[in-house]
Parts: sequence; C-alpha cells; structure tokens
Amino acid sequence: MKRFIQSCLFAWSCILPMAPGYAQTYPDKPVKIVVPFPPGGNVDISARIIAQALHEELRQPFVVENRPGASGFIGAAYVVKSKPDGYTLLVSSNSPISIGPLTNPNAPYEPLRDFAPVSMLAQTPLVIEVHPAVPVKSVSELVALAKRQPGKITVATPSSGSINHMAIELFQIATGTKFNLVHYKGNAPAIIDLVGGHVLASFDQVTSSLQHIKAGKLRALAVTNATRAPELPEVPTLEEAGYKGLEAITFTAMLGPQGMPAEIVAQLNAAVNKALASPAVKERFATAGAQVRGTTPEEFFQFLRNEQTRWKRVITEANIRTE
Repeated sequence: MKRFIQSCLFAWSCILPMAPGYAQTYPDKPVKIVVPFPPGGNVDISARIIAQALHEELRQPFVVENRPGASGFIGAAYVVKSKPDGYTLLVSSNSPISIGPLTNPNAPYEPLRDFAPVSMLAQTPLVIEVHPAVPVKSVSELVALAKRQPGKITVATPSSGSINHMAIELFQIATGTKFNLVHYKGNAPAIIDLVGGHVLASFDQVTSSLQHIKAGKLRALAVTNATRAPELPEVPTLEEAGYKGLEAITFTAMLGPQGMPAEIVAQLNAAVNKALASPAVKERFATAGAQVRGTTPEEFFQFLRNEQTRWKRVITEANIRTE
C-alpha cells in the first residue's frame, strides 16, 4: 500500500505542473492569424504588421492566412470553430465581428458570445473619394451631383454589412441622396475597380486608399473622423465640410475562439500592447493611414457592445438585410 501511495504521489507531481506550464510555454509552434478578407486591404495590412511584431516578441512564426468570402463570415466562422488553444487567431475589422451579424439572421456565430477578445489593434477613418473623372471637388458637390442623378453614381464597398456600407447608408439618410452601391469581397478589389474607373466613388479606409490618393489616382473629398487624418492634413472632416454627426471609424482587432485559456489571452494581450507601443510599429501603422490603439480584452468587449448598439439604429432605419 505504501508503495502504491508513493506511486500516485509521483504521478500527480508530474501532472500538476503541466497546467500552468501550458501557458508558460505558449507559443511553442507557429500561430495562424486568419484574415477574413483578400490580401492588400486594410485588415490584411494590419494583420501582417502585428504578425511580424509578435514573431519578434514571442519567437515563433505568426502566419497570416487569408480566408475571404461571405462578407468575412467564412474566415471568422473558421476561427470560431477552431480549437481554442491560441494557435488560431482572427484579425478582423467591423463587419464580421460587429455589424455583419446584425444584418444577417443566418450569421454562423454571435460575436459577443463566440469570440474571446484579445485587443484592438488600430483605428482609421474612412475617406470619401472619387475617381478623378468625376466632376466634383467637395462633399457638397458630390451631394448635388447625386441629387441630380439619383441612383446613378456607383459607390464601391468592400462588402455588404461592412462599416463602409454603414457609413454610406448613414450619409444617404442624412443628405437625402441615393447612390448605386456595388459590393465587393474586400477593400483591394473595390479600390482596383475605382482606380480603373469602373465605379465612381468609395467610402474607403485611409489605410488602403492612401497611396492612390497621394499618386493622384483618386480624389479625396473628406474623412469621416472627428479630426483630420495626419496622413491627409489637407482633406477636411465631414463636419468641416458641413455635415455633422456622420463619424464612422473602422477598427482592426485580434480575437480568438471562445474558450481560450485566460493565461494565453493575457499573454497575447501583453505582447500585442507591447508591440503597439513600439515606435517602429506605430510608424508602420501610421504609414498605412492608421493610428494604433491597444486595449484590454474587457475594454474591447465593451467597445464591440457599444458599436452594435450604435449601428443597429442605422440598420433598422435603412432596412438593411443581408443573406
């Protein structure tokens, strides 16, 4: 009996240290970061910046994998269904984890229930922009043109139910205009068509449009922030252009599937916030037109709750429903 008890105690002495050690050894293999949109857009850019920073901080590869489709639902649902061990993460913007599930009754998950928030990464305003061939140089001129040609001006959005889509709907409600919305599978293909003149305007993230504006391939009319974008200091805000209460901010954030160990969430949050505090990382985000904004998991959860409350009113008034 004494030998049996000694054997049991030895076994437990081997097993017990494994529980806290699990978090302490994380990560011990490559981590996948899923982006639910195509390469080249603002979410993809943000994911690749933070992936490189986390690789340097945690000494394991953080590999970005693009899984676009269904307004971001495909990639986000893949993460929700993944093993909650910290090795499959999501970097996303507003649509799949905030607005989209409000517009689609068949959404494959409920964001506030099915994700484990890690941290917000960055915020960026949208920029209202047109192809240079469009004969407008201000927001008021765009409104006037839209009223003369209701339903004729094509406006690109990266997906139905995105923050871009919501901003356009809010703008139409406030200005009494009607555009012809064209939905794409991400920022990159939408901007390619806008630069090519296949659509006439866009409410796009500064992140993905900045280089084209600087090159003169697109004309910026206003930004949807409370203050001017540092990268476009000559471009007025919507309020400066005479249109108040139309702010719309896109964010990028990191999440995992619900059920991730609290220790791993805390470790990721600390690593992300340390990376975001780095001048080099701040500069990379700023160059792309975004401002870093790290949060605690709890702060980001509350932010998501507030966003859903705000945009639900626009969805109801505009009668937006996606399938």
